[in-house]
Amino acid sequence: MGLNNEKDAVLPSLQPPSRPARFDRVKRSHPFLFTVLGIYLLFRLWYGDWFALDNSTAPTCPQADELTPKKNLNLWKSLNDKISTADFKQSAIDWLGGAVRIPTESFDNMDPVGVDPRWAAFGPFHDYLEEAFPLVHKTLDLTKVNTYGLHFEWKGSDESLKPILLAAHQDVVPVDASTVDEWEYPPYSGYYDGERLWGRGSLDDKSGLIGILSTIETLIASEFQPTRTVVLAFGFDEEASGFQGAGTLGPHLQNVYGENGFAMIVDEGSGYMEQYGTVLATPGIAEKGFLNVLVEVTSPGGHSSIPPEHTSIGILSALLVHYESNPYEVKLTRHEPVYATLQCVAEHAKSVPSSLRRIIKESTSSDWALRELTSVVSKDKVFRSLVSTTQAIDLIQGGVKSNALPERAWAVVNHRIAVVSSLDEVKEHDTNLLKHLGQEFNLTYNAFGNLISKRGSPASGTLTLSDAFHGGLEPAPVTPTGKDAAPYQLLSGTIKATYNVHRSLPSSSDSIIVAPSMMSGNTDTRFYWKLSPHIFRYNHFRAAAGKENPLPGVHTVNEFNDIDSFLEQIRFFTTLLLNADEATHLVHLPSIHHHGTVRWLKSAQSPSQTSTTMGLKKEGLLPLMQHPPQAVLSERIKRPHLFLFIALGIYLIRPWYSDWFALEHGSAPTCPQADELTPKENLDLWKVLNDKISTDDFKQSAIDWLGGAVRIPYKTLNLTKVNTYGLHYEWQGSDKSLKPILLAAHQGIYINLSDNVQELSLTLQSSDVVPVDSSTMDEWQYPPYSGYYDGERLWGRGSLDDKSGLIGILSAIETLISSDFQPTRTVVLAFGFDEEASGTQGAGILGPHLQKLYRENGFAMIVDEGSGYTEQYGTILATPGIAEKGFLNVLVEVTSPGGHSSIPPEHTSIGILSALLVHYESNPYEVKLTRHEPMYDTLQCVAEHAKSVPSNLRKIIKRSTSSDQALRELTSVISQDKLLRSLISTTQAVDLIQGGVKSNALPERAWAIVNRRIAVVSSLDEVKEHDTNLLKHLGQEFNLTYTAFGSLISKKGSRASGTLTLSDAFHEGLEPAPVTPTGKDAGPYQLLSGTIKATYNVHRSLSSSSDSIIVAPSIMSGNTDTQFYWKLSPHIFRYNHYREVAGKEDPLPGVHTVNEFIDIDSFLEQIRFFTTLVLNADEATDL
Repeated sequence: MGLNNEKDAVLPSLQPPSRPARFDRVKRSHPFLFTVLGIYLLFRLWYGDWFALDNSTAPTCPQADELTPKKNLNLWKSLNDKISTADFKQSAIDWLGGAVRIPTESFDNMDPVGVDPRWAAFGPFHDYLEEAFPLVHKTLDLTKVNTYGLHFEWKGSDESLKPILLAAHQDVVPVDASTVDEWEYPPYSGYYDGERLWGRGSLDDKSGLIGILSTIETLIASEFQPTRTVVLAFGFDEEASGFQGAGTLGPHLQNVYGENGFAMIVDEGSGYMEQYGTVLATPGIAEKGFLNVLVEVTSPGGHSSIPPEHTSIGILSALLVHYESNPYEVKLTRHEPVYATLQCVAEHAKSVPSSLRRIIKESTSSDWALRELTSVVSKDKVFRSLVSTTQAIDLIQGGVKSNALPERAWAVVNHRIAVVSSLDEVKEHDTNLLKHLGQEFNLTYNAFGNLISKRGSPASGTLTLSDAFHGGLEPAPVTPTGKDAAPYQLLSGTIKATYNVHRSLPSSSDSIIVAPSMMSGNTDTRFYWKLSPHIFRYNHFRAAAGKENPLPGVHTVNEFNDIDSFLEQIRFFTTLLLNADEATHLVHLPSIHHHGTVRWLKSAQSPSQTSTTMGLKKEGLLPLMQHPPQAVLSERIKRPHLFLFIALGIYLIRPWYSDWFALEHGSAPTCPQADELTPKENLDLWKVLNDKISTDDFKQSAIDWLGGAVRIPYKTLNLTKVNTYGLHYEWQGSDKSLKPILLAAHQGIYINLSDNVQELSLTLQSSDVVPVDSSTMDEWQYPPYSGYYDGERLWGRGSLDDKSGLIGILSAIETLISSDFQPTRTVVLAFGFDEEASGTQGAGILGPHLQKLYRENGFAMIVDEGSGYTEQYGTILATPGIAEKGFLNVLVEVTSPGGHSSIPPEHTSIGILSALLVHYESNPYEVKLTRHEPMYDTLQCVAEHAKSVPSNLRKIIKRSTSSDQALRELTSVISQDKLLRSLISTTQAVDLIQGGVKSNALPERAWAIVNRRIAVVSSLDEVKEHDTNLLKHLGQEFNLTYTAFGSLISKKGSRASGTLTLSDAFHEGLEPAPVTPTGKDAGPYQLLSGTIKATYNVHRSLSSSSDSIIVAPSIMSGNTDTQFYWKLSPHIFRYNHYREVAGKEDPLPGVHTVNEFIDIDSFLEQIRFFTTLVLNADEATDL
């Protein structure tokens, strides 16, 4: 079943209340009789006859007699004998096994028939049915509705009798690929082990479909001719809400047979099982409603290396934890089917505890007893799910890759609506439930089309609740079950006869009790409500007694059907058809519509339901430092003279505070600056090239190159392709004794070779850029792969990261070659092609290749993509990355038992995972600033050179060089700034999440990826140990067997509720990078610094003496392809010379998110930088 539950009408074992239901009056003292009588009279008014003697002698659960055919008694007996034979058993095994071996999966996100190719799986299944049941297809009229819906009609001789409708569905719940190895036998093997037949659909619902067809095939073979018309309706997407299958069959059948045109309808449903010493059959006479609530959170995207406090996935997780912490209240009323079930239990079950029997009976008139009974029911998972509205988090998804902040995350909460509730009530409940969290996370909140709260322009994102698949359903009408309800009486008698004959029990034996019950989920009958008021959900199978889930394997792993139970199911359908054929008390039908033998009907298509696809890393840059709160520093100079002696005393404890109160003692600069560096030998060429770059023609060429293509003379540079798409260019210099320089970038290319020219088509439609989330496409100002130039900016994915770097390099080389420049020092270009996916196939192969050619430490310097420059505190700061943080993508995986969403556990695997992620985001790493990391050098440069740094901040930075107390104060200031915090501490960003396979199956597995960027002073092992300990107590709280990075942390054994596993998601964790030297004697750093100054000045026609830009060594919070080049040179720089956006939390808006662009003026300056760098390096003698 799908949006349904096959075990829903099967009862659990209820525990009686712990205290007696009534007082033991007989033992009370005579002096208190009048007092007791007074209390009794008052309580009776309030509690509704609680203290009365059992006042109902009439049965509350009358039973129908066993019903067997009379006219066809001999045929019935012979068919029962035939079903008992070994030959028939083998036929049944072959029929069911053959059906199971044909996968017919339906999915929540399928497009309509004729559009989605996955529907074609039902074609082979139809071929199989025709081959397996030739008499059915020869005798019955078949109409195919919407291509794959099957409508069979077995014409009866008396057209005045309303027909009977038997229904089933052809589709099955998809098998989660990650659980295939958990199946005892392959899920589509149809393997028979001598007792059970295994496979997806063996119970839900191919057993029902094959059981019906086996029955009719056998009846036809026995030359039975029906008096009452028999109609079969087999949908094909019941597990995906049924819109394409039964959703089109229902209107078709109504058109053919009319409204209320069937005497009764029997579809899949519950079965029978022993409870309290009595076998109870529980046909479903109603169904709960349902609503799949789509909970969607959006928040700004960007680099994972500079994460916010909460990602969209983290916020969504908090919402889901709140859902599971607030289940619906259980409300038992006397007007619902489950109450009738309880009355049958009390009246007929042999071993019900007397106190429970009493409370059930007294609840018919006592409200107090009803409340006590509700309390008992609430303690049982299965009963609770039948009575109350339930919620199960079945699906979750968010993010597109492991180094991009997720802009969107969503989950589907599957609600099964209590019979006494409604869709509107559930929507109102959920809307109110999340309202305060929407405010807490500063989200604009919309629920079911209504704006609940608007946070304005500072909003951190949006929260939206909606009907996930536009298919919410009210609870079903209740089928009549009284003495005059002939269809129910016929069904009850048929159940008794089937059960007895299968066990050779006497017909007078009260061996099975039929108790009306309900479905907690939904069947295809939701589309058949207008066809008959007499709808039953019953399959007559033996459920597993004593189990929380009486149908183990349904909607999860290891689904099977006991063949003996399947044979009894065939007996049931045989008996039902023969009994219905003779019944004279079912409603007559004045006329009936005729139709042909085989027709194909194309019904109107239901709207397609969208699905979000996912794919499976990136870098950070120096942010704009925020002014520290003034309260952080003491304003000592304003203290009164009265406290001078106190200050002097404090000063004397300076050995402890490491010279905190010393005068600024360092006259030597803490951030010396290199002079502007321009070429000497090639000075004229450099000037000419800078003039050329300033022309409109060159600007247009740059726009064309970045937006489209660039040509490079094929014979000038040597090209080697590494691992097919990795590009290694070499521009041979005249002096081979000079170590070459390496310029790196990552690409996405199409190569077209001609005789004389190699054309590199570096378009914005190529690979190795962060994927564009299809759900954000309409948020782009211009299409993400348009390369559109608006007169100032060029827009598109990769325009900044990193095709600007790659095209900037090639543009500089192209221009140098066309100016007849011949290098002295060899220039090497290395362009990987999967940097955005960790680089193992691109730079991961290029690195060893380059080391083999140029040897270890074979390059003078390496420049790859990285940070740029921006204005901070009134000064332009360029911040080349001289180190990179390490990284570890932690895969957090939770498994738990699957099953029907209609009877959910307290926590699904998605709910547990959400709790873990909330704990992650509530416990960020501590910020630890040391004097041994690049960011400390950056801060010293800020203090020494930035013009408008507040004096107290400048003072604390300078004093921190010798004062530990000042260093702690500085750390406190930094901790308050998101960007600085992310550069110094180990960060975490929940970038990806996924769980579940469909909206009516409990998720057996849910996983998330937490992207860790590891501080320079930390390590992989430290992060692994931290995360392992962080989640240990939650593993215990949720009773999970816990394994972390290959080590078993805690084992719960067979009683475990599931597993929790932490691992390296892609087996590629990286330690922090070595730090590049930056001292006076570090020739490469001095060359880079001088080049940056010269480029900045010449682009603005500033004098070379102008201290217009300060170069401050910094760090990359993310990672570049240089992680594979560490052995090639100790002088590695991550710098692209572009203008970052000042005053923004994210200095690179659009990178790894929507609306990526580059300012063309900034791109032209980037080309100047690479031109100047190549010319300066070519003349350098100190590399």
